[in-house]
Amino acid sequence: MSQSSKRQPIDRRPFGRHPDQVSIIGLGGYHLGKAKTIVEAVRIVHEALDAGVNFLDDAFDANFRSFQTRVLPELARQKIAAIGMKSLGGDGRVIKKNVARVDDAMRYAMSLPVCTTVSGIDSLRVLRQNLDIARDFSPMTARERQVYEQGLADYALDGRFELYKTSAEHDGEVGRRQHGFPSQEEVPM
Repeated sequence: MSQSSKRQPIDRRPFGRHPDQVSIIGLGGYHLGKAKTIVEAVRIVHEALDAGVNFLDDAFDANFRSFQTRVLPELARQKIAAIGMKSLGGDGRVIKKNVARVDDAMRYAMSLPVCTTVSGIDSLRVLRQNLDIARDFSPMTARERQVYEQGLADYALDGRFELYKTSAEHDGEVGRRQHGFPSQEEVPM
């Protein structure tokens, strides 16, 4: 165990109105895929958990296998709930371009060992669609997940459907300023 994880655990804050507490810092999943070795990525997760970090971002992207194979199993072992996000790539482009279907994407996301899958809902139609998918849900088998992943592999490599990760298009003004990006008003359209 490293020196930093031997210290007092980091502070936690209330998780909204629930009695659960969430660590004041979380661990981003994307960067685990950038670790020099799988051993180092696992070590990062272990040390973060030992230090009291209990929120890990799923960052489903080109490094998604790092989250599925490195992070989710460790979270399950530690009995820490994972939250799945961006099941439709952030803004639904993958659906609008007919690359994936909503029910398949949601079913895939809900088949991972996460406690909940967060989905952007901007209308009653979308709410009802997602409720129907959840009510009829049956987990994909490992083979079904593999076939689904292979069908999207060519599209997943360049981030074209995950612009929230590969561009500043979806950054809010505070994030844009922090990263030195021009404001939305300054970007020529």
